[in-house]
Amino acid sequence: DSIDRLNRYFYLYRNDVYLYKREGILGVGYEICRLSWHILRILLFSKNNYIKRLKCIFIGTWNEFTFNPKIEFIK
Repeated sequence: DSIDRLNRYFYLYRNDVYLYKREGILGVGYEICRLSWHILRILLFSKNNYIKRLKCIFIGTWNEFTFNPKIEFIK
C-alpha cells in the first residue's frame, strides 16, 4: 500500500491483537504466526519504506496492551 495509508494499519494491528488475545491460546498463537508472516513479507519483498512498515506493526501491537475500549450497551 502507499506510504500515505500506513497510519491506518496501526489500528488494524492494534485491534487484531486485541481481538485474537480474547480467543485464548489459539488466538494468540494464530496472531503470532500472522504477525511473523507479515514481518517476513516486509523484510523480503518491500523495496522502500520497510522501516516505517515494520514500525507500524510493532507500535500497533505494543499499543494493544494499553488499549481498553469502553463498551457501550444499547438499551
